[in-house]
Amino acid sequence: MNLRELLEATPGRRFTERYRQNRHAGPAWRKPLSMIAGAMLILLGVLLTLTPGPGQAWRKLKRRASRPSGPA
Repeated sequence: MNLRELLEATPGRRFTERYRQNRHAGPAWRKPLSMIAGAMLILLGVLLTLTPGPGQAWRKLKRRASRPSGPA
């Protein structure tokens, strides 16, 4: 739809025509791929929420390093 058609169309039809034209604009594989990628990102976020972060691991390493090794 060009600018002239857009301006001459009635307001209720403008959206409907634009929607119909752009509904199948992209490749068919794009939507399923984006759904799979989104689901993987959500699962990764949940996994990273449940695991300790780098700050907690750094504290554990510092504690281990400060302990004397072996019998005194």
